[in-house]
Amino acid sequence: MKHQRVFSILILLSFALASCATRKNYPSTTFLLSNNSSKRVNFTVTVDVLTSFGLQPLTQPFSANPGDTVLVRKVHFRAGANPAEAFHSFVLFPVEGLVFQDPKAQASWMLTFDKKGNPQYLFDVIQQH
Repeated sequence: MKHQRVFSILILLSFALASCATRKNYPSTTFLLSNNSSKRVNFTVTVDVLTSFGLQPLTQPFSANPGDTVLVRKVHFRAGANPAEAFHSFVLFPVEGLVFQDPKAQASWMLTFDKKGNPQYLFDVIQQH
């Protein structure tokens, strides 16, 4: 009986430590799109979501007015990974006179941190010089 209690405590401790390690390796990460252009931008984002049928793609349409910043996704994301890996697809619809940055390029995402120290990736639609 005593061995069973010690074993149970060890199991609970190992789950607690694993949970802390997971939070550190996969912090709550925010992905934002900043429309720094002078025109309205429409885009879709497809992510894989876990359902009872397994991973399923989910596509969500977005629209951003000039000067707006839009929350695209908030997820526990592997620290140090390419931010483009957070999306199955990220499609910016063409706008006459605008040349967009590539959302699949890691250099297009600017990393900052929120007040809690969690990562935030910001994608500017138009590259700033």
